[in-house]
Amino acid sequence: MDFHDFYQDFIENLSPRDYSSNLKEWGEDIPWTLIFSSLGRYFVNDFNLLHEKNRNNIFHLIKVAMEKKGSLSTSVATGLLEELHKSSMKNSALANEIRGRLDTESSRYLEAWAKWSES
Repeated sequence: MDFHDFYQDFIENLSPRDYSSNLKEWGEDIPWTLIFSSLGRYFVNDFNLLHEKNRNNIFHLIKVAMEKKGSLSTSVATGLLEELHKSSMKNSALANEIRGRLDTESSRYLEAWAKWSES
C-alpha cells in the first residue's frame, strides 16, 4: 500500500459524501500529512453517518498503514491520527469510541502524542 492507495481506499469508505475530487484540488506540492489530516477531520465529521462496515474498513486501513514502517505510517500518524484526536475532542463520547477502536500501535502513538502535546 502506498500513499495514493491509502487515500483512495479511505475516501471510498467516506460515504455518503464524495471527497474523491479533493485530492486533485490540492495540487502536487501538498504534503501527505496535510492531506491525511483532512481525512481525519472528514472521518470525525461523518463518523455517525457512516455504515459500520465503512468504519471498520477505515480502522483496518489505519492499522495496516501503521504496521508499515516508513513514510506512510509517519504521515498517517502525524496527519490522520493527530487530527482524529484533535477533531474528536469536542465530543468526549466520540473521542472515546474512536480511541477504543484503534489498533494497539495507533493507540500507543496517540497516547504518547497526547501526553507530549499537553506538556
